[in-house]
Amino acid sequence: TTEIYTLSLHDALPILCLCWRGFAQGKYVETYWFRDRPGLLASVAYGNDTFVAAGNDLVILTSHNGTNWVRTSAAISDPLVGINYSSEKYVAGGDAVTVIYPEQTNVPVVVPSIHTQLRAVGFGNGTFVIVGDCGWILTSEDGDRWTERWSGTSEDLCGIAWGAKTFVAIGDAGTILTSRDGSHWKAEKSGTGVGLNAVAFGNGQFMVVGEEGEVLNSQDGTSWSVTHPLGSEPVACVAYAGAQFMACSPAGIGSVEMSSDGRQWRGGLPPHVGSKIGLSSGGGYFIATGDSGRPSLSRDGRDWSRASLEGSGAGFEVILAAAYGKGLFVGVGSRVETSKDGLT
Repeated sequence: TTEIYTLSLHDALPILCLCWRGFAQGKYVETYWFRDRPGLLASVAYGNDTFVAAGNDLVILTSHNGTNWVRTSAAISDPLVGINYSSEKYVAGGDAVTVIYPEQTNVPVVVPSIHTQLRAVGFGNGTFVIVGDCGWILTSEDGDRWTERWSGTSEDLCGIAWGAKTFVAIGDAGTILTSRDGSHWKAEKSGTGVGLNAVAFGNGQFMVVGEEGEVLNSQDGTSWSVTHPLGSEPVACVAYAGAQFMACSPAGIGSVEMSSDGRQWRGGLPPHVGSKIGLSSGGGYFIATGDSGRPSLSRDGRDWSRASLEGSGAGFEVILAAAYGKGLFVGVGSRVETSKDGLT
């Protein structure tokens, strides 16, 4: 039998599904195909005269002017995730989940979460690099044709930065990967096992921030030192602008710290951008984004100017990341916003 209904997945958002139930090779099978799944754009970068944004459900968008966007088809295989749970087996593949039972049952189906999040976009050496869940790494020179790269890890990757002629990707369980060309990746010893949340490059060094207040520094991406200059609370994001680093704790904690060398830190003032904070830089500014839908800009980490965007804060409208290029600020999240001054 086949039926259409909705279920909740990806943070309890309703998803339209097509369900097929029947027997295959003597076992009872239920397959769910997802349609029109809502998703958020998690990151955006500028390079090669192109903006590239990426996020949930393997969405990749490109634009040459920040206004007109095209969805590109990444040349990647469907993510296959096998999960054994009790006597049932879930197989998630791209737009479908198949549930295989040893025999027909009336037990309600609980569809497992499906990793389909592309989390960060970076640009360097003429190449875009996107990282995401399950160790996914995608590369492209033009933003249109994408190639899946072998990362050597199944950990979720959360951040990507270019500097010192090297890409550095970071993620869960202390994962740090490096690559000179974006195609071939090597695992580095980070010296920690905690989740790493963000990475930035500036003043001749990489800086990585993570859980338990850990801050990692490296000049080449290979040799890392681990310190705790910001205490033991999680550090959510880091960016570099105006010859200084800015590190932010989650908005619920509301801490901003500034440093020129990553070792000596001084306090800043937190931006009011909601409960899910993101940080980037461009046009000489630090750009703080979050689920309030209104980014904030600052040159020094103390004086913040809050953007006034049409429709900001209404309903589910959020801006989670931003980039700067061609004299234009581009913010992405539940939609795309552009601004010449970052404020209007």
